[in-house]
Amino acid sequence: MKQIVVDRRANQTRIALLEGGKLVELSVETAEPDRIGNVYRGRVTDVLPGMQAAFVDIGFEKNAYLYIDDIEPLDRRSAASGGSRQGIRQLVQRGAERLVQVVKEGIGDKGPRITTRISIPGRYLVYLPDGREVTVSRRIEDGAERTRLVQLVSGLKTAEEGVILRTAAAAVSEAQLSAELAALRAAWKQALERTREVKSPCLVFQAADMVLRTVRDLLTPEVDELLVEDGAAYRRIKEEVSSYAPELVNRVTLYRGKQPLFEALGIERELDKTLKRQIWLKSGGFIVIDRTEAMTVIDVNTGKFTGKSSQQLEETVTATNLEAAVEIARQIRLRDLGGMILIDFIDMQSESNRAQVLKKLQAEVAKDRTSTYVYGITRLGLVEMTRKKVRQSLSEALTMPCPACGGNGRILSTAELARRLETELTGLVKNQGAEAVIAELPASLHERYTENGGREWRRLEQELSCTLYLHKAEWMRPDQYHIRYAGTEAEADRNNLSTSP
Repeated sequence: MKQIVVDRRANQTRIALLEGGKLVELSVETAEPDRIGNVYRGRVTDVLPGMQAAFVDIGFEKNAYLYIDDIEPLDRRSAASGGSRQGIRQLVQRGAERLVQVVKEGIGDKGPRITTRISIPGRYLVYLPDGREVTVSRRIEDGAERTRLVQLVSGLKTAEEGVILRTAAAAVSEAQLSAELAALRAAWKQALERTREVKSPCLVFQAADMVLRTVRDLLTPEVDELLVEDGAAYRRIKEEVSSYAPELVNRVTLYRGKQPLFEALGIERELDKTLKRQIWLKSGGFIVIDRTEAMTVIDVNTGKFTGKSSQQLEETVTATNLEAAVEIARQIRLRDLGGMILIDFIDMQSESNRAQVLKKLQAEVAKDRTSTYVYGITRLGLVEMTRKKVRQSLSEALTMPCPACGGNGRILSTAELARRLETELTGLVKNQGAEAVIAELPASLHERYTENGGREWRRLEQELSCTLYLHKAEWMRPDQYHIRYAGTEAEADRNNLSTSP
């Protein structure tokens, strides 16, 4: 069974993908939305010939980075005829305005990465205003279908436009493709017209938010159910699905259970595991995942698994490695790990066993929507692989540097702690009928609910229909809170030490 689960609370949206009841993907979007895919009109602030790159002011705190390979050549004829490669100074000039699109979020001290090759994605195709070519997803393997799609779309687009046909375009009718191409073209032209007189830097085109993007990309006939806990998000998703895939509308379900949705499906428990270094395997073996600035290193151990009595050491090791290969691929996808990844499987003597483990790993990472490549086994017996890094990892999204250890470790962020608090409060109200709750909060979380005249505090009370007494506990660690009482309002009022704002 394949499920998509949408959860919204504490100014945070989380979308989980479950396969066979197991969590395989989790996307998180905070109050500040994901900016990947947004198109801006920016101004070039610096050109660096030595790096063959430029920096562009698009209105962010840090200027965006534009590498030469991400620039559409100004002289197409020169590029097409195999002329000499143009340098960065021939393609961009300081002070010039350029339309650019964010392809990678800024992470750490780095600004976002951008491109001048604009692409506007739909469900079946990606519209390239200046692309000129037609390409087809490699996942559409049928030659006749690939030819049909290319011929069909080539007749629909103009000479200046380009189109990428997505995997979902397979077997789709001409009328559906034509309608989507026309809609994407119109949206782009309207965006340009709307911002023509706006001063740079400015946002020209806003990409779909995470909810609509997930529905567009993931809700296919293979998905059995899309569960939503938030009423507003449910109505919005049903409206979106009705517009392009009415046959799938009945798979969108509003969750009405008393227990919070992520908790009811065991997602919260799985989420906690993703923040740990060590992951246990069913056999008793385990894997250890460590992050560094440059790469991710994964180590496989037999742990408590000593094999069956009749098994030889090689068989035990191979069985552990095969099980680990499946879990490693899932953890990489779930944790959204990017960049270089090194895997230290347990040493195997047999070449055929090594090939078997490598084949298993390749088959599992092939399920990943993010571009991933397994290079093979090095002389030292390490598996080298890379995964495209587009945004911060799940750990980076849910945690923050620990203030108590000088940044060597990480703790839950205030936003994630608020989400967990609100999830627990929802459960207390729904399951126990709590009329009032007294809670002790660390200073940072208390400030989140009391700033701006206690707006967040009042918002939460209104959503829960419950009176909240939230106390600041200066002694408390910044990644914990304590529910001191949940029950009747009269009893809470007697036990409370202060009043709400």
